[in-house]
Amino acid sequence: MCGFVAAFSFKNKPINTSKVKAMSDIIAHRGPDDHGFFQSDWFCMAFNRLSIIDTSVAGHQPMVIKDEKTKKDWVCVFNGEIYNYKELRSLLEGKGYKFSTNSDTEVLIKSYLMWGEKCVEKLSGMFSFIIVDVKDSKVFVARDHLGIKPLYYSEIDGILYFVSEVKSLSLISNMKLNKNKILEQIAYRYVPGEQTIFNKVKRVLAGSHIKINKVGNIKKYNYFNLLSSISDEKDKITGNQDVCNKIEKLTNKSIVEHTESDVGFNVQLSGGVDSSYIVSI
Repeated sequence: MCGFVAAFSFKNKPINTSKVKAMSDIIAHRGPDDHGFFQSDWFCMAFNRLSIIDTSVAGHQPMVIKDEKTKKDWVCVFNGEIYNYKELRSLLEGKGYKFSTNSDTEVLIKSYLMWGEKCVEKLSGMFSFIIVDVKDSKVFVARDHLGIKPLYYSEIDGILYFVSEVKSLSLISNMKLNKNKILEQIAYRYVPGEQTIFNKVKRVLAGSHIKINKVGNIKKYNYFNLLSSISDEKDKITGNQDVCNKIEKLTNKSIVEHTESDVGFNVQLSGGVDSSYIVSI
């Protein structure tokens, strides 16, 4: 678990960097291992890191890449883990990309440089991230297929903010309740969809990405639909044994991928079949 705050000014409004740092401090519990800050003339980012992959200073965020191919600087904040980052790295190295860290963050950035917005379709993992083209003032924002990692945004006083936790916004907004959503919050303890229990605070939807151009125009896209993915898989299965074999193969693969870590891992046993099975694998 990591956490970040990003602020973008597309209307020549000054960004209060002290406030952004304070907003990040509120969610410092999300990343006790390292803290980073990046500032440009039109945006700034603050990051709290929980080190899992490449725990060295090389994995520091916000990560800045000076790309020789595009002749541009790229800045990224990324909360999550890319489980297939080693496979992607090998593929990218075959395309001529060089790496200076062992982190999945660098793989993420260079996947975007290689495939653009299509990179999200190649990622296996849980993630919310922002990649900024500093020179052309463009922003790419994405959230994982199932929405495991949180990401919220709000425009306040001409500044567009993205945050890992809504409470970061409490420093700069009065956080009025969204009265139209109170019933849903009480009934489900959750407000589904893009809206939240707070006015003017929205969430980036699961399986979606956002592109923002240099004048601040926002375009939203869905790259993944769970129902469609299930329908596609159903056509490939021919019988009960085929179903069992496929479930076993995918489950075992998922368990192995989830244990990719430079700091070790543990399994918490409930005494049930599922956690015991995870240990056995």
